[in-house]
Amino acid sequence: MEAPFVVAIVAIVFGISFAAFEQWQKTKRAEYASRAGGDDERIDALEARVRTLERIVTDKGYQLEDEFRRLEKSA
Repeated sequence: MEAPFVVAIVAIVFGISFAAFEQWQKTKRAEYASRAGGDDERIDALEARVRTLERIVTDKGYQLEDEFRRLEKSA
């Protein structure tokens, strides 16, 4: 084979390989983006639960009940 044909074949193979790699990267980026969206929803749900727990623990009634339980144990 002559040099120009070899160069042309190498260029074609490289171009196809590069295009395939770019497509693979796009697929991976889309997959990661979809996973990240699910994590946001999960984080929001966990934050709501923590806010509820904070409200319960900082409530005066809860603190009073806790104090009664401690006094009953010590008596």
